[in-house]
Amino acid sequence: MGSVRALPICVVLALASLAGCGNKPSKDQCAQLLEHVIDLEIKAGGASGAALTPEMKEDLETKRKQVIEANSEKYISTCTSKTPKRVVECQIGAPNLDELAKCE
Repeated sequence: MGSVRALPICVVLALASLAGCGNKPSKDQCAQLLEHVIDLEIKAGGASGAALTPEMKEDLETKRKQVIEANSEKYISTCTSKTPKRVVECQIGAPNLDELAKCE
Protein backbone atom coordinates (compact mmCIF):
# COMPACT_ATOMS: atom_id res chain seq x y z
CA MET A 1 0.00 0.00 0.00
CA GLY A 2 2.94 2.35 0.68
CA SER A 3 4.11 2.06 -2.94
CA VAL A 4 0.64 3.01 -4.18
CA ARG A 5 0.75 6.23 -2.12
CA ALA A 6 4.30 6.97 -3.24
CA LEU A 7 3.38 6.89 -6.91
CA PRO A 8 1.22 10.04 -6.90
CA ILE A 9 3.89 11.90 -4.91
CA CYS A 10 6.53 10.89 -7.48
CA VAL A 11 4.25 12.04 -10.29
CA VAL A 12 3.66 15.39 -8.57
CA LEU A 13 7.40 15.88 -8.01
CA ALA A 14 8.18 14.98 -11.61
CA LEU A 15 5.57 17.42 -12.93
CA ALA A 16 6.85 20.15 -10.62
CA SER A 17 10.39 19.71 -11.89
CA LEU A 18 9.16 19.86 -15.49
CA ALA A 19 7.29 23.09 -14.77
CA GLY A 20 10.60 24.71 -13.87
CA CYS A 21 12.04 23.62 -17.21
CA GLY A 22 9.28 25.50 -18.99
CA ASN A 23 10.96 28.79 -18.09
CA LYS A 24 14.06 27.96 -20.14
CA PRO A 25 14.20 28.43 -23.90
CA SER A 26 15.00 25.46 -26.10
CA LYS A 27 18.20 25.16 -28.14
CA ASP A 28 16.11 25.64 -31.28
CA GLN A 29 14.62 28.87 -29.93
CA CYS A 30 18.07 30.18 -29.04
CA ALA A 31 19.45 29.24 -32.47
CA GLN A 32 16.50 31.00 -34.08
CA LEU A 33 17.16 34.07 -31.94
CA LEU A 34 20.85 34.14 -32.90
CA GLU A 35 19.93 34.15 -36.58
CA HIS A 36 17.26 36.79 -36.01
CA VAL A 37 19.68 39.09 -34.16
CA ILE A 38 22.25 38.77 -36.94
CA ASP A 39 19.58 39.49 -39.55
CA LEU A 40 18.46 42.58 -37.62
CA GLU A 41 22.07 43.77 -37.38
CA ILE A 42 22.49 43.34 -41.14
CA LYS A 43 19.24 45.20 -41.78
CA ALA A 44 20.20 48.02 -39.39
CA GLY A 45 23.56 48.35 -41.12
CA GLY A 46 21.86 48.89 -44.45
CA ALA A 47 23.36 45.76 -45.98
CA SER A 48 20.07 44.33 -47.11
CA GLY A 49 18.35 45.88 -50.03
CA ALA A 50 17.79 46.12 -53.72
CA ALA A 51 21.06 48.01 -54.23
CA LEU A 52 23.08 44.87 -53.55
CA THR A 53 24.38 42.93 -56.50
CA PRO A 54 23.89 39.16 -56.58
CA GLU A 55 27.58 38.74 -55.76
CA MET A 56 27.27 41.06 -52.76
CA LYS A 57 24.21 39.18 -51.53
CA GLU A 58 26.05 35.87 -51.88
CA ASP A 59 29.06 37.24 -49.99
CA LEU A 60 26.80 38.65 -47.27
CA GLU A 61 25.06 35.28 -46.87
CA THR A 62 28.42 33.50 -46.64
CA LYS A 63 29.57 35.89 -43.91
CA ARG A 64 26.23 35.59 -42.12
CA LYS A 65 26.60 31.80 -41.99
CA GLN A 66 30.20 32.13 -40.76
CA VAL A 67 29.13 34.44 -37.92
CA ILE A 68 26.34 32.06 -36.92
CA GLU A 69 28.67 29.06 -36.99
CA ALA A 70 31.41 30.84 -35.03
CA ASN A 71 29.05 32.01 -32.29
CA SER A 72 26.41 29.30 -32.20
CA GLU A 73 27.74 26.95 -29.52
CA LYS A 74 28.58 29.59 -26.91
CA TYR A 75 25.51 31.71 -27.66
CA ILE A 76 23.09 28.79 -27.41
CA SER A 77 24.70 27.54 -24.22
CA THR A 78 24.42 30.94 -22.56
CA CYS A 79 20.93 31.55 -23.92
CA THR A 80 19.49 28.23 -22.70
CA SER A 81 21.01 28.56 -19.25
CA LYS A 82 20.69 32.27 -18.48
CA THR A 83 17.92 33.83 -20.56
CA PRO A 84 14.26 33.48 -19.58
CA LYS A 85 12.08 31.88 -22.24
CA ARG A 86 9.74 34.89 -22.28
CA VAL A 87 12.64 37.18 -23.21
CA VAL A 88 13.78 34.88 -26.02
CA GLU A 89 10.24 34.64 -27.37
CA CYS A 90 9.86 38.42 -27.23
CA GLN A 91 13.17 38.99 -28.99
CA ILE A 92 12.39 36.47 -31.73
CA GLY A 93 9.28 38.52 -32.53
CA ALA A 94 11.05 41.89 -32.45
CA PRO A 95 10.95 43.67 -35.83
CA ASN A 96 14.08 45.75 -35.16
CA LEU A 97 16.96 46.21 -32.70
CA ASP A 98 15.16 48.89 -30.70
CA GLU A 99 12.20 46.60 -30.05
CA LEU A 100 14.53 43.72 -29.33
CA ALA A 101 16.26 45.75 -26.60
CA LYS A 102 12.88 46.44 -24.95
CA CYS A 103 12.43 42.71 -24.33
CA GLU A 104 15.01 42.67 -21.57
